Amino acid sequence: MKNYLETRRYLISFVALGLMFSVGLPHPADARIVCRNGSQLVAGNWISTPYCEDQRVAEVAAEYGMKVSAHAVRNNPKVKEEVCRLIGHDIRVNMSCASVVPDMHGRGAR
Repeated sequence: MKNYLETRRYLISFVALGLMFSVGLPHPADARIVCRNGSQLVAGNWISTPYCEDQRVAEVAAEYGMKVSAHAVRNNPKVKEEVCRLIGHDIRVNMSCASVVPDMHGRGAR
């Protein structure tokens, strides 16, 4: 009888613990950063962030035929500078590139 009660108690504890974790914790997909046109979705509002701006630089570079990842643009200032020298005239990335190629800001197309 004692073993039956202990087994039942453990089973109920595991079920309760499983329910608590499945309902109470956010799923990993909920913590993903969402970017659109260089802006990040934060608490229901779209705000400009360096993370998403760098992603936009990589996206626009891809449209020009450059093979560069957002990770490379974010983590290697020389890569971002090189990309911005080539596409910084594009209005979609002009402000993002102004920090690495200041003389590019406001120049327009070459």
